[in-house]
Amino acid sequence: MTSPVLQFKRGAFANLPGLRVGEPGFTTDKYDLYIGLSSETATNQFYGSGRYWGREDGTNPLEFKLVDKDGSNSINLRAPATLSGITTYTFPETPQAGKLLITDASGNLSWGSEFSSDLNITGIVTASGGFNIGINSSGNVITTGPVQNLNFIGAGNTFAYNPDTDTVDITIAGEGSAMTLGSPTDGSYSEPAALNTFTSSTKISDSIDDLNELALNVIRNTAVTGLAFTANSTAGGSPFTVTLSTFHDGNANSFDIDWGDGTALDTTSDSTPSHTYDQENGGAFSVSVVAKNTSG
Repeated sequence: MTSPVLQFKRGAFANLPGLRVGEPGFTTDKYDLYIGLSSETATNQFYGSGRYWGREDGTNPLEFKLVDKDGSNSINLRAPATLSGITTYTFPETPQAGKLLITDASGNLSWGSEFSSDLNITGIVTASGGFNIGINSSGNVITTGPVQNLNFIGAGNTFAYNPDTDTVDITIAGEGSAMTLGSPTDGSYSEPAALNTFTSSTKISDSIDDLNELALNVIRNTAVTGLAFTANSTAGGSPFTVTLSTFHDGNANSFDIDWGDGTALDTTSDSTPSHTYDQENGGAFSVSVVAKNTSG
């Protein structure tokens, strides 16, 4: 009896011919293995390819590769580096929109919308639709939300649940000298306001200090705000004398005036101070006024 001859065709995928019954063929560009069924190209049976998995090699575990239509990119499913036995995961039959894929202790996966264990959050979570949260604090338990326990991670951060008001008081640790005010809900710290020096970047400690000083000035009747002034005339020949009329809220008894012509700062108790400009060549001068109470 003549010894059988096994022909094994190999070459580029585009050149793969119709393989005879039982005849194998290997594509050297795609690493695919085919077996012939009827000597026709259309019936060549695909049996496998190294493109679809990576074998375990003592360093890396086995992984399956779900390649895209071009075969150049893939999603890889890799086994753990070590296993103590056989683990089987069973997927649910049909997908469900907006659900979480949850496994039980036997590896049975199902679609759900709730967690049955604690969820610890260590980063920043933003939820545009809000949270439905159950809280376990100081013996008070809520079991209606998808999260049964809420833990704040970080030294000094605390929270307390009040079951009577169904509210949670949260304390975030931080230094007032480092934390800023942020933006107010009405959009402005200065309109209307007793103090117009606050901004969204003002430090909390500085704002408390300023408000404390303001409160003390109000108690002592030494607070001053809302300063404005007008001039009886703003142009004329040299020498030119101008008189200011000041307007303010509170109890001012001293005014620091910079007449803008290089003369010394003028400090006076007169709410209608005057000044004479005697520059031979004239000029334009900017005037600034600070009102205060010397006891505040």
